[in-house]
Amino acid sequence: MEQVAKYLFLCSLTNLTIYFISTKRQVLCLKKNMNKTFEKFIATKVLLPG
Repeated sequence: MEQVAKYLFLCSLTNLTIYFISTKRQVLCLKKNMNKTFEKFIATKVLLPG
């Protein structure tokens, strides 16, 4: 989980809002739109090592 935390921090540095951590070693970072709702189609997948 420490690796996940590091990647979540990277997501926050890139102005992305952390929304979901999948079970397949990847972190989904989603941007918020003007209505503060999440748009899944602009998600960025960050693959975790290992």
